[in-house]
Amino acid sequence: MRYAKLKDNFPIYAPNPIAVKDRLLGNPADSVYTSLGYQPLRLTEQPEPRGSGHYTETWDDSTGEIVQGWRWVEDPNITDEQALNIILGGASFDQRKSGKAPATDC
Repeated sequence: MRYAKLKDNFPIYAPNPIAVKDRLLGNPADSVYTSLGYQPLRLTEQPEPRGSGHYTETWDDSTGEIVQGWRWVEDPNITDEQALNIILGGASFDQRKSGKAPATDC
């Protein structure tokens, strides 16, 4: 079984080996991980895609274990030109090609 802690809604996996009281323990007992605040981690299978969108991971630790979940996100309905504009940071392809693109913070 894997163990982790949630930080900023993302799992931080327990190290193995782990340092406990100035000792390095390889493959420690489950009780060692739980005594250090780690919870069992349960991964789930991503559902099949449906329509135009994608799944993002969610994590819940309200049941004494960290459980992976999935949230469906609809992809925005934008044109290819709009997508290219986003990728290029607001400049059109022609502006980039000519070297006359606006300055960016990058």
